[in-house]
Amino acid sequence: MGCLSFDEIDDRLKFTTVTTAAADIGDGAWTICWVGKRASTGTNFNAVCYGLSGSGNGTTELGMSFKTGNQLVIDVGAGTETFSTFTSTASPYMLALSKGAGTVTPRLGWKLGSGGAWSHENLDATLADQIDLTMFEIGAWQGTGDFFHGWMAVIGLWEGAMSDANKEALDNNWRTSDLYSSAHGTPVALFELNVAGASVIDILGNISGVSATGTTLDAAETCDSWNFNGNGGPPPPAPTSYMLNYHR
Repeated sequence: MGCLSFDEIDDRLKFTTVTTAAADIGDGAWTICWVGKRASTGTNFNAVCYGLSGSGNGTTELGMSFKTGNQLVIDVGAGTETFSTFTSTASPYMLALSKGAGTVTPRLGWKLGSGGAWSHENLDATLADQIDLTMFEIGAWQGTGDFFHGWMAVIGLWEGAMSDANKEALDNNWRTSDLYSSAHGTPVALFELNVAGASVIDILGNISGVSATGTTLDAAETCDSWNFNGNGGPPPPAPTSYMLNYHR
């Protein structure tokens, strides 16, 4: 099935319809979980995803990028970044980034590869509450630059700052339903990036109206065999013999 690939030139996804539930995460506490793999490091800023306010290219209110120094940065206002660097291009990362309500220091939980160990750290500066979102983008910063280079498997967004323990539980089975069924609560939005860019949807239906620029579905990259099982519900039933006869 594979993961969606971004080329660092212009590839990006932009969603321009946001419900009230999704918009509200911009003005207080939030958590983002991302699973993906970098294709290069240290050359350009690589934006992972951002919630935006306004129209057009918008203004960033929450999200994350990799800097040229390979720190993870919330590129909102003056920005705040990690002390750790993220230089692997051999294995996928799971990053769970959270910010509490008010002017507080964001906190990151992260691991390398499906079998890696978790680490947690505070970022280097505080970040104030921002304002409601009107758009969401994947693979770019304010639509025009810092394009991502690599592959993405899944992105989840929650209202509220997730605890370290709940972040670690997101990888229990290396599957999407672990995010959907998080002890922190159901995400506000959840994207599986195992389809063509124009077909990417929010499983929860709170963020929609996608337009895709570039991107390629790469069947050879699986991000350590991530299980794209959606919300974990059962598949639709197989057609009965009655139904098969009816359609003959």
